[in-house]
Amino acid sequence: MLVDDPAPLVEFVARHRAILRAALDELDDAAAAARLATLLHDFEQARGPAPALPASPSARPVALETPLVEHAPTRRSAGEGLARLREAVSNLADGVMLGDLTFGPLEWNDAAARIHGFADAEDARRRQPSVPFEFELVDDAGRVLPIEEGPPSRLRRGEPVRGWVLTLRHKPSGRERVIRHDGAVVADPTSGERLLLLFLHDLTEAGTLRRERDETSALLRSIADGTTDTIFAKDLSGRYTFANAAAARLIGRAPSDIVGKRDEDLFDARSASDFHAHDLAVFRSGEPSTCEERVTIAGEPRVFSVTRSTLRDACGTVIGLIGIAHDITDRLAAEERERAGHRVLRTLIDHAQAIIWVKDLDGRFRLVNRRCAQALGRTEAEIVGRSAHDLFGDHGARYEDNDRRVLAAGTAQSFEETVVLDGVERTLLSINFPLRGADGSIEALGAICTDITRRIEAARKLEESEQLYHRLVDVLPSAVYLNRAGRIAVCNAAMVELLGASSYADLVGRRVLDLYPNRFHATIEARIAEMMETGRAVAPHEYQIRRVDGRLVPVSVVATPTGDRDGRTVLVVVRDLTEREQSLELLRAIMDSVTDTIITIDPSGTIRAVNPSVEPMFGYTPQELLGRPLDTLIPEPHRGRSNEFLARVNEDGCSDLLARSHDVPARRRDGTEFAAELFVTAFSWNGRRHFTGVVRDVTQRKLLESEFHHAQKMEAVGRLAGGVAHDFNNLLTVILGYCELLDPRATPKEIDRSRGVIRVACERAARLTGQLLAYSRKAILAPRVVDLQEVVREAEQLLRRLIGEDVRVHVECASTACFIRADVGQLEQVLLNLAVNSRDAMPRGGALRVATRRVDVTEGGWPHDRSVPVGRYVELEFTDTGCGIDADALPRIFEPFFTTKRVGEGTGLGLTVVHGVMQQTGGFISVQSTVGTGTTFRLLFPELPEPSHTASEHEHSDRLTGKESILVVEDEPEVRRVVVRALESRGYRVVDVGSPRDALKLSSSVSREFDLLITDVVMPGIDGPELAEQLKRINPRLRVVYVSGYTDDAVLRHGIDTASVLFLQKPFTRTALAKQVRMALDGG
Repeated sequence: MLVDDPAPLVEFVARHRAILRAALDELDDAAAAARLATLLHDFEQARGPAPALPASPSARPVALETPLVEHAPTRRSAGEGLARLREAVSNLADGVMLGDLTFGPLEWNDAAARIHGFADAEDARRRQPSVPFEFELVDDAGRVLPIEEGPPSRLRRGEPVRGWVLTLRHKPSGRERVIRHDGAVVADPTSGERLLLLFLHDLTEAGTLRRERDETSALLRSIADGTTDTIFAKDLSGRYTFANAAAARLIGRAPSDIVGKRDEDLFDARSASDFHAHDLAVFRSGEPSTCEERVTIAGEPRVFSVTRSTLRDACGTVIGLIGIAHDITDRLAAEERERAGHRVLRTLIDHAQAIIWVKDLDGRFRLVNRRCAQALGRTEAEIVGRSAHDLFGDHGARYEDNDRRVLAAGTAQSFEETVVLDGVERTLLSINFPLRGADGSIEALGAICTDITRRIEAARKLEESEQLYHRLVDVLPSAVYLNRAGRIAVCNAAMVELLGASSYADLVGRRVLDLYPNRFHATIEARIAEMMETGRAVAPHEYQIRRVDGRLVPVSVVATPTGDRDGRTVLVVVRDLTEREQSLELLRAIMDSVTDTIITIDPSGTIRAVNPSVEPMFGYTPQELLGRPLDTLIPEPHRGRSNEFLARVNEDGCSDLLARSHDVPARRRDGTEFAAELFVTAFSWNGRRHFTGVVRDVTQRKLLESEFHHAQKMEAVGRLAGGVAHDFNNLLTVILGYCELLDPRATPKEIDRSRGVIRVACERAARLTGQLLAYSRKAILAPRVVDLQEVVREAEQLLRRLIGEDVRVHVECASTACFIRADVGQLEQVLLNLAVNSRDAMPRGGALRVATRRVDVTEGGWPHDRSVPVGRYVELEFTDTGCGIDADALPRIFEPFFTTKRVGEGTGLGLTVVHGVMQQTGGFISVQSTVGTGTTFRLLFPELPEPSHTASEHEHSDRLTGKESILVVEDEPEVRRVVVRALESRGYRVVDVGSPRDALKLSSSVSREFDLLITDVVMPGIDGPELAEQLKRINPRLRVVYVSGYTDDAVLRHGIDTASVLFLQKPFTRTALAKQVRMALDGG
């Protein structure tokens, strides 16, 4: 048999399978049995394994283990079998109808007949053809469906009928039944006829029961959701079958999201494990159980009191459990707070210094604190439960009397009680008070007892100290009074004397402000308000105070709060400034009378005080200078030295710079400068270091000193003239003598020897001139980077010849080169002067040690001069074993013309030249000498790095020629011829003239341009620099070399003093001339 839609039949077969199978087993009609078996088999094949009978219509089906029909039984007759099958179907609770496509009923059971108003199936078969169909169908929307739109009609149209619920209304009576319709089209396997099979399930009574059940369930749900406690139910597997609204709010899910979940789906693993253990305990015991459970909800730990009990079915079988959880977190926290409060209270009581106790109405101690137990020398257990009489004997009666007074008064009472505590008699201030219950009746007595023994003793001592205070204040030299609420409360004898009063009574009670002029009142009130607000003393302030006779007295007032209870009392100390004002007036008179300028500055260099003499000296009034920097009075180039001075004296004191005079340049308001002498001292004021300088204009003194020094120099020059004339006469004698020896008949060897002697004599004359120039400090220098060791080694033989054979010379040089910047000629002069000085100190011979070495000067300075800055230096040491220098003469050895030699033996210029050279090179010099032992000179030069490689002398010599055009201007014909011949010998084209005017004429008349100008510096009419300037206007590319033989400062006065100018000092050699010319032409 074929089934168009087996789904509606599946549920029918599943629900009634047992009945149908029993009927099939009784069926004896082979054909009918085969037909019904085929029908049921087709149903099973169409849906797969047939479902088992569920517990309810909505229950989940269970698959059959065996097919419903395996064979067609043949034990019964056909008639008997059909009858039993009809009887079985007829007894089904659901209606079954089988009809043709017009739904002419072919067969229906009793249930179907009763649904349609018949008594049973037999009544329907008998009456149905003659009874009209008096029913109508109503859908869920209340719409009446025509009968032709009912389930049979839909089945004929091929529409499925599957769980269609319609209301079947009996039109005459209005009775309604709710019917679920399931149907299918089946084919007869024998005839092939298509039949309609319809199953009817009456839901009317089930709907009523369901409504009642739903109403009851809704009521129970409302009750459960209305409580704040969490209510839940679980099945035997631990799945939630119910959760109320409180549970949903707690977990943060809807109730429907909780049902079906386990604890591990909703809570952390530890909580879920605890819940499961508690559930199992209930299942095992079958008895209700209550326990505390802790769980973290939304990150917050909570504590619940959970009661569980089992759920049982109608037969008493356990099918799950129900639980009620009450959140006790807040209650536990409150209880813990209460316990903590009790602990804190007990801790406070036990740590109180006061004695605290509680007694019952029988006078027995119920509570004592730790201090009480300590004071009584007993433990708390030994005190609690005992009375005062038990603890103190007869003395306890006093304390019991005090307790009775409190009970009689019903309020707190205070008592001073004497008791022996810690073995010492003490005085206690006891505050006894009643303790009342909730009804207001007194239930106990309490007391707080404070040991006031020290307070009583302190009060006694305070009284004694106040008496002593009054005696002490009275002997103070300063005036003292107490300002209490604006009036004098107490004052001392000095205050009475200061104001000229006759006694204390004249002042006590007077208004404080009446002591001061009105202009001070606002300041005084503001300072008192400040003290009252801050509780601190105010700085001293100067006022005038009015004596009893009306005279005003200058005073300094300092005040401080006394810290009394009302906070309105101020202690005031008044110091009479009359003597100070008189001293200041005297000081001002002295300052005004001093002609020197006196300036006081603070550590930053700001002028804080100055006397009136500043105006005639500097052109500023004192008021104009106050608050201005000291630099105002110092010329611009020298302000750095002023700042350096302040920095040094501020950092380390530099006492060597203070309390001594300094020559300094000063600047007037109009910008003019003058020489001043400054004497500086330091003092401390307001915790800071200040400086006072006395400035004196020494312009006139400097002029007089200059004239005096010039006169001294003239006298020295006069003394020097004899020695210089003697030396030059000797040199000229040598030169003239050897010139005469240049006889044409002389041999070449004799001529060369004569020329050599003449050359040496000329060089000695040049050195003598150089010594005079170095002394005058006007020489034109050519400093360059040189190796000091090389200079010493080159001069070594000259030194040996100069000193003589009776003096041993020992030279020690460092292992590597020592580079410094200096003029080589000056260095040689220094070596010669020191050597001569040592030789003169050893007339009978001795030893001279010359040594060079590197020196690193650190923060400690050079041992021989602490003022030497930190850095790397080269030291040149000259040590002799001569007679030494007397200690009195040692400080003067570098003064010009100072000498210890006899007249005619020395000029006093040698060491002066050495000192001048060291100053010019930026070096330092130190001398140590012991009479009879010898003298050591140490010269310190700043060290320089090794210079880059320069060309050798041979390479320079090869480049000292040229073909350029040179103009030579020299007013001395012989010098001019020597220069021309020297230049022409090296290939240059030379034109010479004897005056600057001839040079200008020549330059304007000839068309060619000269490459180089060689000119004397000092010439009649136009000097060398001016000539060079005019010629450069004609030929801007013209290079210049200056020459001069002047030994005074004429060269410098004409501007020849910078490194950019090429200069040759007469006399000079041809090679030196050639080098200078080549350097000028090459742009050097």
